[in-house]
Amino acid sequence: MNLNSRANFRYITFLFLIIFLILFSVFNSFADIGPPPLEPTITNVTPGNGVNTSTTNITITGTNFHSLATAKIGSIDLTNVVWVSDTTINATVPTGLAPGTYDISVINPGDMVGTLTNGFRVKQKPTAFIDSVSPNPAEVGNLITFTGHGEDADGNIIAHNWRSSIDEFLSANSSFNTTTLSPGIHTIYFRVKDNDGEWSDEVSMELIIGWPNSPPIANAGPNQTVNEGTAVNLNGAGSSDPDGDTLSYNWTQTAGPAVTLNNPNTA
Repeated sequence: MNLNSRANFRYITFLFLIIFLILFSVFNSFADIGPPPLEPTITNVTPGNGVNTSTTNITITGTNFHSLATAKIGSIDLTNVVWVSDTTINATVPTGLAPGTYDISVINPGDMVGTLTNGFRVKQKPTAFIDSVSPNPAEVGNLITFTGHGEDADGNIIAHNWRSSIDEFLSANSSFNTTTLSPGIHTIYFRVKDNDGEWSDEVSMELIIGWPNSPPIANAGPNQTVNEGTAVNLNGAGSSDPDGDTLSYNWTQTAGPAVTLNNPNTA
């Protein structure tokens, strides 16, 4: 083989190698792309409801879910979308949605959309209100009246719960009376439950229960006999109060000829 033939052979071999590499690259690209996405279908969303004051993690099941699929609740993107398999996607419903029923959609590349109509219900927690606790403050043994109510924007109230920081559970009624509260400074808590089984946040107020106030004991000192016109010193410093309260004083004449009382509001 002469030199010119050898050069042509090497050129042709090199050309075939280049063509082979190009074809290999093209076929490999097609292999990476895979089959085109199919239209997804959704058969179930679990759980099917949640409150709008917190996020809800859901599992979407169906068929033909692409690994690059996205998901929506109504027109709003679900967050934390995780492709598990072609039949399962996990996602999170965001907070702050208005109460109501929403469609759930899975969107494959190429705008292939599968929708479960009314697939998720957004609920709103009920709200509790303490209307009155009376009397407050009160004494041990007093009849105390508790009144409260609840409101629910997307249902109705079916249960109530009152409790005390000292005496714990008090009542399951919206309003009630009691005479058995312990002495002390109570924090009274109230909450309500709606027909979806959601409890409201607790509301609270302070209630003071004290011991009954005992009357003070007056002591005007010993009896004194003096001549008419003689100045007399009266001393009530021996008076006392069983509860230890601060005393005030008031001297008055109850019988006999009129006399002049100097400083009648001192001991």
